[in-house]
Amino acid sequence: MQFVPKDVAFAVSKFEGWNSNCYRLETSGATSAGPNSIVTITLPSNSVIDLRSFKVHMDVATTADATSTNSIAGKLPADSSSLIQQCEVYCGGVQISQGFSEFNTVSRVKKLVHSSRDRESSIDNTLSHGLITSVDGVDDVSIIFKPHIGFFAESSTRYLPTSLTGDLSVRLTLASNAVLTYKETTVDLPGNFSDSAARAAALNITYSVSSIHATCHVCTLGDMYESMLMDRLTQEEFLPVNIKEYYTFALHGTTGAAHDVRFSLSATSIDRIYSVCRDANYQTPGIKARALPGATLSDANSSNFLFFKGFNNSNQKNGSLKYQFSVNNVQHPQFQATCLDAVHELTMISDSLGSTGRGNMLCSLSDWNNGKAIIPLQLQMPGQPVNVQSGYNSKGNNTQFSVSIQGQVVPTADAAAQITAALSTMVIVETTAQLRIAGSRQIAVAY
Repeated sequence: MQFVPKDVAFAVSKFEGWNSNCYRLETSGATSAGPNSIVTITLPSNSVIDLRSFKVHMDVATTADATSTNSIAGKLPADSSSLIQQCEVYCGGVQISQGFSEFNTVSRVKKLVHSSRDRESSIDNTLSHGLITSVDGVDDVSIIFKPHIGFFAESSTRYLPTSLTGDLSVRLTLASNAVLTYKETTVDLPGNFSDSAARAAALNITYSVSSIHATCHVCTLGDMYESMLMDRLTQEEFLPVNIKEYYTFALHGTTGAAHDVRFSLSATSIDRIYSVCRDANYQTPGIKARALPGATLSDANSSNFLFFKGFNNSNQKNGSLKYQFSVNNVQHPQFQATCLDAVHELTMISDSLGSTGRGNMLCSLSDWNNGKAIIPLQLQMPGQPVNVQSGYNSKGNNTQFSVSIQGQVVPTADAAAQITAALSTMVIVETTAQLRIAGSRQIAVAY
């Protein structure tokens, strides 16, 4: 087969009718909020929206408490997505992106797998408070929340005509105080609080959000584009748009060296499964920051809420930690996998193979074990875009899934270090659903 490289081709093309503008969108209610509050934003009607351009602006400030010997100040977690507990999207009154629990946890997992240290210390740090600050005093910053998972970031079309779908609205639920970290005066992060009075003072600290509004780009693509869509609707039953959808399953209070998380799910395309373990107190406010001892050229601290620990008996070797997934009694992989297998599978998921691969947020095996321990399974064909459903189809049968984790060392409870003698495991299932746009603004989602 003959091939002409584009660098030597002389063919050109022209696209007419394109223009774009950016609009400010106000909230449907108050422009200030706090932990567990709900913010609703409606996007422009009868227009073509650039989904990738949607972002929410906000000013965020933490509080301090001086009732203990040393003043305690609240510190914001890394990345603005950590402040979002749920993100629901409605289109024409139909919920097309369900509000799965812990949007912040899923965002953190996907960032560690697909982002890079260069982006974290540049764009993310500038726009989204990508690093935890270690100076004394409260945080009072202006940030942008830009979804990096779900409908706005992971859909097969970037431009959505709301004239066909109806109005698009977003419902954000802010996270609890548990996502915060804390800085005690004269104590370096992530040191323990000086005494029980300081730990009690941390429970009084919260955060507030103000000046909330959103912006997005609205464009026109010319009469030809509108005619093409209407022509397709006269010949086809609906216009399909693939979108990423997530499900979470949790097991709390594990105290042994081995445990299984079992669940069932019916979906057309189950693409990937991620499993993370945390201290059982991760949903409790007032817990100090955790160190990322293996991090290099990256944030050295983590919120306790987003600290994924392997609970392995070694930070430099495979150690005792082993894992294995099961899909309808078929083992994946066909052996007891180690932490090195998990790290390599993460490169398969991001398709970062070979010397030219862009890599991910992991810096070392110690970094994986202490703060970034993600145990993955890929069920879709590697390297495929969102517009291709190539994952495992569990529709029409009672499919049972499980992840078995063995050889973990559950720590001894330590009140000073705020560590319990139990852990919580969360399993995240990534799927590809399909939004179906029919005539007369009829919307449906096929999961």
